Amino acid sequence: MASSSQPGIPHPLPGLNDLGPCISYGERLKGQIQFLWPNFTMRMEQHALLMIADRKYFGKDGALSTSNTPSSLKRLLEGASPLCKHYWMHQPLLHQPDDVWKHALHQPPVYRPDLTLKDYQEGDWETISQKIYYDQQFNTDAKLETVSLDQDEVRKCMERDQFSCVVTHTKSKSNKLFPFIPLTWNNSVGNNNATGNLEEVSLAMTDVNLIKHILSAWELGRSHKAWNLICVDPNVYTGLISGFCGFKYHETIPIEGEGGQSGGNVQVVLMFYWMPQGIKARFNQETDIADLEDVVRAFNSVTHPPPSYPKQGPVPRSGDKVHLLMTREDAEKLKSTVKSEDHDGPTLEPIATLRRQGTRSEMQDLEIIASAGASFLPNSIPPPPDGGLHAWTQVAMGWIVIFATWGYVNSFGSFQAHYTSILPQTPFQISWIGSIQVWFTFFGSAFSGRLLDAGFWIPTFLVGSTLQLLGIFMMSLSTSYWHLMITQGVVTGIGGGIIFAPSLALVATYFEKRRGIAIGLVTTGNSLGGTVYPLVVRTLLPEIGFSWTSRVLGFINLAGFALVAVFMRPRLPPRQTGPIIDWSAFKDVLYVSYVSGLFFFVWSVYYTFYYLASFGQEEVGMSFADSSILTTIINAVGLPTRVLIPFVADRIGPLNTIAPAGLCVAIVAYTWLAVHNETGVYIFSIFYGIASGAFQSLMPTGVASITKRLDTIGTRMGMCFSLISFAGLSGPPIGGLLQSKSLAGAHVWAALSSTLAAVLLVMARVLKVGWKVKTRC
Repeated sequence: MASSSQPGIPHPLPGLNDLGPCISYGERLKGQIQFLWPNFTMRMEQHALLMIADRKYFGKDGALSTSNTPSSLKRLLEGASPLCKHYWMHQPLLHQPDDVWKHALHQPPVYRPDLTLKDYQEGDWETISQKIYYDQQFNTDAKLETVSLDQDEVRKCMERDQFSCVVTHTKSKSNKLFPFIPLTWNNSVGNNNATGNLEEVSLAMTDVNLIKHILSAWELGRSHKAWNLICVDPNVYTGLISGFCGFKYHETIPIEGEGGQSGGNVQVVLMFYWMPQGIKARFNQETDIADLEDVVRAFNSVTHPPPSYPKQGPVPRSGDKVHLLMTREDAEKLKSTVKSEDHDGPTLEPIATLRRQGTRSEMQDLEIIASAGASFLPNSIPPPPDGGLHAWTQVAMGWIVIFATWGYVNSFGSFQAHYTSILPQTPFQISWIGSIQVWFTFFGSAFSGRLLDAGFWIPTFLVGSTLQLLGIFMMSLSTSYWHLMITQGVVTGIGGGIIFAPSLALVATYFEKRRGIAIGLVTTGNSLGGTVYPLVVRTLLPEIGFSWTSRVLGFINLAGFALVAVFMRPRLPPRQTGPIIDWSAFKDVLYVSYVSGLFFFVWSVYYTFYYLASFGQEEVGMSFADSSILTTIINAVGLPTRVLIPFVADRIGPLNTIAPAGLCVAIVAYTWLAVHNETGVYIFSIFYGIASGAFQSLMPTGVASITKRLDTIGTRMGMCFSLISFAGLSGPPIGGLLQSKSLAGAHVWAALSSTLAAVLLVMARVLKVGWKVKTRC
């Protein structure tokens, strides 16, 4: 969203950089149609359709998918023009309309011949649409009677709002009731300008339940009902009907004790906004993106009332919240009225338009709708392909990135055992090399994830891969503890952190239904890398020494990164606006609970990974070669679960899967206390590797599943990994410090951390869907 002159206030319009994708999708539709009709152009009201249409119509086999025939797309776009003009823009109080608006007003029915094929091929569409829609649009059933104003509804509204202005919270007998659907718009047999043949297009393209009632000749909009009214003081009322201000739907909050069940009371939260003045009409004109940019700037610069607004009394400002208490049924009706689109799936903040009376306000309604087509950023992009050669190629490339980054990181247990035998430092001190590496790999994700969203995947990957390779090759020249800390700990950690989170997020954008499987396959690179690298170290270290062993690892990564640089490409257009850190995530209890669970898991798991080999060497009496095998085993046995568990997650949901996986990790962690011989440590390695592999394969999938907006996956995933980086940084040293005092104490600490992780993940699951056992989440 665009920035505001008053920080912290989201605007009802998208930012300037969000206009491009909407226009781009309109251009794609235009290009498809121009294949048969070269002179076709996209008009403002047709871009408005991109805003009000449900997301599903842009997917495979959807009515607005570019896979449709040119004729069907043209028929739909042109057939929707009367819907946009009349449903959103009818002006019942406009006494002396400018010529530019006459085509948007009701035309008296006149006799016209039936349309022929020649009319469709050669006629002007504005004339044709008059014949198809306008003649029949305002026909009234002879038996229909005017719906009278219900005083009980008025009283109910005043009592609900406590006889106080819901915007300024002032109580006064002079307060008025403002209708979202104007009382003069659709309340009588003679004034029923929302009924007629618009119903087919409106219901088909919006799926807003309320439209059915607004269009029904038998209900006439029910514009006098309490859900349609709010109490405001006279100054705000004048501003609303004059087009000076408006509302946007913000959220619906279940009232505690009602359990969120149908029929219970809820709190509807709206946001109040001031509007710019003097906006010209733009219907029936070809879209001009430069013109739209001016409009967005105008909207986003207004946070205070116009000079003409009375100075006495409380003055509302843009962003002020309005809280309304009502039944869930009434809340759904009000939301449908204020909110211009309402669908599941990731999206930008919805744009809400106010259906108001008056000349100026109607012009502004048009402007919000025509300009807010740009809010269709996620919907203007075709849905994820969920398969195909290109998508699975991204999975393969993502696998290489994870293999080269986390596979290498997870192999540190072998290096820990080697360094313990050749360096004078204690195991506690040596573990800081691996911890620093993990911390930088995780922490760098906050910045690199946002770079993916901004469209900088290629430069991000080149910088990160270069740094990681530099660290590995410089590690081969290291001769002291501090050399290794800088090269293996810091430099390779930073390089890996720059590339690993964007690669996961990039793969996630190519899949929806199969996202769990795709991410699971990518994370197998973690296990296989953690298997291969220790084997390489164990095999080559006695033969060619530490320096050339390190270089071999570098050359393996270099070959993989070369393929990634050629074939891995992002799918989504850049989201150039937006902060590196999405601070709203910290207000999301679900997100906080989930990330906290991952934190405590990482806290214990890297202690186990890093110290298992040295545990076998020092406590069980295994040789270096045999203890190094433990690191290979704990990574290798997780490979099958990283493939199979995502299939389960795609069927029952990632949160339903990761919480039990966390519980399994905790149970196995407690068994470490009973390990005292070589057989026991092998068995423990196998079961811990299986359980932790299942858990790790679902970590990024879970983040994606609780992220509502597809274009913020990179940012939120990066934030998550950055937060848990502190667990990776502190976990192994804490475990090592505890182990130096009490081996059993360190093992109990690791098990308790895993238990707390499982509890927090169960809490996240409950926060999302409640205690319903069979609900997918």
